[in-house]
Amino acid sequence: MNPIRTCFLAAALVALAAPALAQEELAIDVDRSAAELADVLKRPVDPVDPDLVETALVFTTEGERGVVVCAAHDSNGNLLGTLRVRVPANGLRYLRGRDFSGGADYVGSANCRFKGPVVGSAFLLGPGFSDLPARQRKHDWRRGQIIFPVVASY
Repeated sequence: MNPIRTCFLAAALVALAAPALAQEELAIDVDRSAAELADVLKRPVDPVDPDLVETALVFTTEGERGVVVCAAHDSNGNLLGTLRVRVPANGLRYLRGRDFSGGADYVGSANCRFKGPVVGSAFLLGPGFSDLPARQRKHDWRRGQIIFPVVASY
């Protein structure tokens, strides 16, 4: 292969990867366990704010540990926040909708990238709970993307 073309391709790959790497470095780590999720599902109504409705984004792994980086956007496409979750082998971790917005009300979506054998699902929490759609696609056996079309904290 032509050395100039090789250098150009390498530079282009670095330029394309830079925003993704920068986003991951800016991500805030969140570590909520399966026990915490079980408590939330037992008592989905917040006693302080009984009208609170929000989304729980749940990530599990099969066999190995995984890492998930999620960026949430409001309904106008504005970035609310970027969060990172480290999921232990054969484990579970989750995010809440308000984690992205610092507690501000919003309805939007989240786009998550993952490394490892991660599976994503979502629940709407409030006076009861319901499952929400999550579209997952793997780029290869180690990486992929999960799109949560509906994420809310209200």
